[in-house]
Amino acid sequence: MSFITVTGNLGRDAELKTVNGNRVLEFSVADTVGFGDKKETQWIRCSLWAAKRAESLAPYMKKGSVVEVCGTPKINTYKTQAGEFRAGIDVNVLDVRLHGGGKAERQAPADDFEQDSVPF
Repeated sequence: MSFITVTGNLGRDAELKTVNGNRVLEFSVADTVGFGDKKETQWIRCSLWAAKRAESLAPYMKKGSVVEVCGTPKINTYKTQAGEFRAGIDVNVLDVRLHGGGKAERQAPADDFEQDSVPF
């Protein structure tokens, strides 16, 4: 079994869908490769099929957020409307790490402790 790890920015907000009764979080990660004039972006399509994790991560997976995904890759070939053949990488996500960015609505943590009780 092959694994791939990709770190990059989300191209748009992640989308929580139901497919055949299962919850899936779908998103695309921009992976920049090369340097200078040879620099280009390749898009990695990702699917997270763990229902509870998908639902809990969805509010934080916003356009521009930096994420690191690890999963099993699959090469996907397709034909464009113009008749050109293309290929892309799809990843069945096993692990996601959020590195910040994006426009997620974050709540401040509850301040339910007394400052005097903190030992440092």
